[in-house]
Amino acid sequence: MSGEEKTPAAAVTPQCQFFVQRKKRLCRMTVKPGRQYCGEHEPQPNAEADQMDKRIPCPNDPKHTCYASKLLKHLAICNARRTEQPPYIMHNINAPEAVDTCPRRPLGSYPKDALAKVIDKVNHLYAKHVEGHITAQPPRPIHRAVLPEFSEEDRAESSRRHLRQVSALLWAAQHAGLATPRACYVELGAGKGQLCYYAAHAWCANTGGRVLAVDRAPLRHKRDNKLRSAPPTHTAPSDNATESRVSNIDLQDQKGDVGPEDNQLNKIDGVDGKKLSTPNKILKRNNISNTESSEHSTNSKDTGNGETLDKILNSDKISRNSENSNVICNSKDGEDGISTTESNYHITANSKDGNGETRETDKSKESEVGVRIRADLAHLALEAVPVVAECEAVVALAKHLCGVATDYALRCIAAPGVVSKTRGAVLATCCHHRIEQALYVANEPLKELGIDAEEFNIMLGIVSWATCGDGRSRERRLLEPPQEAQEAQEAGRRQEQREETGRRAKALFDWGRVLWLRARGFDARLCRYVPRDVSLENVAIVAVKR
Repeated sequence: MSGEEKTPAAAVTPQCQFFVQRKKRLCRMTVKPGRQYCGEHEPQPNAEADQMDKRIPCPNDPKHTCYASKLLKHLAICNARRTEQPPYIMHNINAPEAVDTCPRRPLGSYPKDALAKVIDKVNHLYAKHVEGHITAQPPRPIHRAVLPEFSEEDRAESSRRHLRQVSALLWAAQHAGLATPRACYVELGAGKGQLCYYAAHAWCANTGGRVLAVDRAPLRHKRDNKLRSAPPTHTAPSDNATESRVSNIDLQDQKGDVGPEDNQLNKIDGVDGKKLSTPNKILKRNNISNTESSEHSTNSKDTGNGETLDKILNSDKISRNSENSNVICNSKDGEDGISTTESNYHITANSKDGNGETRETDKSKESEVGVRIRADLAHLALEAVPVVAECEAVVALAKHLCGVATDYALRCIAAPGVVSKTRGAVLATCCHHRIEQALYVANEPLKELGIDAEEFNIMLGIVSWATCGDGRSRERRLLEPPQEAQEAQEAGRRQEQREETGRRAKALFDWGRVLWLRARGFDARLCRYVPRDVSLENVAIVAVKR
């Protein structure tokens, strides 16, 4: 071919020229011929254009726009349109109407002496009240519900880190005695529902247990959807040698830096976790005993008759759940930004009558293991959710529940209508900088510890030190000249002190939540469920109803 090259088709496609600052690129929407911007980013309608073709803010939600000429059509399908709310949506039921009397300011706006005073107070309160009260969960084998996927050879290490955390949270709940028949395991802030999916395979097979995924956003590729096509059944690796070898990975083998409080997580039975086989040496999948579904699991919780659930779930006599099941769900967006899902829990299955003909029959709600609803935790009345009302106990689970969402979740499970059913909770917290003082559950306990409103806001800035590194951007780190060895060593010590102060501030916020739970009838504690090289956000609140 001569000097000219063919222009790719994508290059000649008209593209919106609006620069999206957050994504550092142009908008990828196509535009009409002769236009520079898409409908959403068109600054002003052309003078010669029909005025009915201009974009106006949507009456339901001014954050988005629509064409004036198509307003009626848009209002009929707008996701922000007002709809009738299900009974479990009650506006701000978990969000108090308190007003923040001390506005939050950037950390750099506070005087250095005020910052130093808060740092000293954080270190003092941590040493007096929290230090020694955060237990480290001992290393355990990867939970059987997680093991089949964890042992896949082509699984990336970043994915295995998430599975290690899920496994550790399942063990924490199981060790606390929260795995019980006919319980509803509620994953709060579920996202794609990974934790509740594995909880279903761990504890819900043939026990009458259910899982409920709660999230305010509509998501694609949800893991809990798989529970419809492959209901949880029993499975357990029958080859003890195989299970033992794969369990080497359970020792949560730590190859990174480990803090002093994580030392007990590095060794078990005299085996050094750093010398264990790496995930690249994980057994091939065919070494694990075959089952109908790779996401099956067992539970070792004792039943009232003295039999273990392991024996019950592993019995070959247990029949598989209905072959075909359908859950019909209609998703709607509610008023005031409250997202909801209305589920009619109608399940059908194919069965044969006496003449050998296939007929459709209604199955009871007990056949449906996984249910998902869309709801903001600030507006969720958990006791009014049908699947919760049908179960005998409620167990709350969460993996990395951000900031104020943890406070909403705590009020949700301790509400008067559901607290009698609440058996306990395992909530892995994170993003403490997103706590809001007016909505934080434990303002009174922290006041009793001597933390006032301004110091509270300074702590909200300090907590990010635990996870943000040295605070410099990538560009700044590249431009600044390399430090001398002694300077680098001194900077490393300062950085370690900053990170430790940040972790202590985070622990104080979680300790306040523990005190709040204890005042409401729970035996609550803080637990490091994984080491820091698996996740920097490695503290969970474990609470069991007295």
